Amino acid sequence: EYSSSLITDALKDPEIHSDTMTFAEFTEAIRNEYTTPPGRAGFASRLGPLNAVWFHTRLFAILFSASSKVKDNVLDRHEAAVHGRRVLQLAETAGCRCHISGFRHLEAVDGPAVIVANHISAFETMVLPGMILPFKPFSFVLKSSLMKYPVLGKVLNGIDPIVVERANAREDLRTVLTEGHACLEAGKSVLLFPQHTRSLEIDLAGFNSLGVKLARGTGAPIVPIALRTDFLAKGRLIKDIGPIDPSLDLYFECGPAFEVEGSGKEAHRASVDFIVERLKQWCSQ
Repeated sequence: EYSSSLITDALKDPEIHSDTMTFAEFTEAIRNEYTTPPGRAGFASRLGPLNAVWFHTRLFAILFSASSKVKDNVLDRHEAAVHGRRVLQLAETAGCRCHISGFRHLEAVDGPAVIVANHISAFETMVLPGMILPFKPFSFVLKSSLMKYPVLGKVLNGIDPIVVERANAREDLRTVLTEGHACLEAGKSVLLFPQHTRSLEIDLAGFNSLGVKLARGTGAPIVPIALRTDFLAKGRLIKDIGPIDPSLDLYFECGPAFEVEGSGKEAHRASVDFIVERLKQWCSQ
């Protein structure tokens, strides 16, 4: 019901019809496997270093459009999903090839889930709503510094995130567990990035078990999402505004749900293994 209503809403959006693939068709594709169709790259892909200038300018325009939809500090789930999709289309127009698969696993979960993903750049924060919201309502666990960004902060605040300060680990844990449990009890999934720092490499010691700590005792499973978004490099002055390399493909794959039993160690290990194996596969291609 949640998925079908969102797709129906998206079909009414005139901006979606400007693409060769409707939002509904995209949602159907990522249940199994989506790859950027041929011919999606636009003139910007031929601009060389200026491609990044065009990309960030257009990205700001999309975020500004999304922020204008925030009403009473709430961004409608349809609008959040559509704008996430528009950010992904932007990367494709800039020349990136995107591969997205496996979201049938998330859709198959009966009720909310704790979603854990690796973290490489700010790009995934902006596009994941376009992949997750058609199947599950969810809240991000985000660091407070992101909420201070102009425009982006307003958009993120509109999807009711769980905000942590990253100054006191014990206090952050209390915040995530308290607010996360409230989300799960209300039927809303929770997405978190367990890595201490953004990196293409997975440091097993640095990939914490916060996901299973949150899921334990709630009945919610762990659902991993492996991703690769290093096409967007760190900027020198502003970390999230850097050069782009369209030759690096984008990858998002949702894995199967893992039930959390006992201490949750097996579910944690299985979710981390899924992410690590996918990254090794993508980096070797």
